[in-house]
Amino acid sequence: MKLFASWRPEVWTAIGILTIASFSAILGVFAIGLARSTQIAADAAKLTSQVAVGAERAHFFVHIETENIVGTISQASKGAAAPKERPPALRLSYALKNHGKTPAMIRELSHGVVVAPDLPENPKYQAVSQLPVDILGAGEKTPPIQVVDLPRLTSNDIASIEELFNNFWFYGIVVYDDIFGWRRTLEFVLQYSTVLHGFRVFRYQESEVRRPDPKAKARRRLGGRIFKKSRPSPE
Repeated sequence: MKLFASWRPEVWTAIGILTIASFSAILGVFAIGLARSTQIAADAAKLTSQVAVGAERAHFFVHIETENIVGTISQASKGAAAPKERPPALRLSYALKNHGKTPAMIRELSHGVVVAPDLPENPKYQAVSQLPVDILGAGEKTPPIQVVDLPRLTSNDIASIEELFNNFWFYGIVVYDDIFGWRRTLEFVLQYSTVLHGFRVFRYQESEVRRPDPKAKARRRLGGRIFKKSRPSPE
């Protein structure tokens, strides 16, 4: 006690400053750890939310409904048809099925068919002016969508497909809105396979963009008008 009593006030001040600094350092380390834990928890919650949305959102798939392309190519390649007999006109229809758990609104739909060695970089699409449905519910499938203006295959065309000099391509694009504010674009490409004697998926690619909020756009317009009115007029 006598030792402490003999200490000068400057010593006590230094001890107090050191104690406060140490306590501040401990609080700082605790705050950093808490911030990291909070960020980890926020990231985990965000990931969980994204997974939940991904499981619930709409997912479109293409189903071939009716076609005689496979049979026409197969019969002609096996010589079932007479040599001079012209192959029959092609028929092809498909449907879109929503394998997701929530409905979606179809915005655009287009498709095309081409016989070529490789799929062109910019293939021609035929827009479907009258959509089969506007809203496709969870687990629902559209009525058959007819593909018109199909090419008329000749015996030489079929021979080139069987000998792999050419390929029969069926492709399309469907744009739809889900209920979570996203506009999704599905690009699909199906190819006739001489090995499988049927269609196989060549490409199935989906992309998405955040759908603009019309209310936010209206608010920005209103804010711009108010700003213009509040600006002083030039003298």
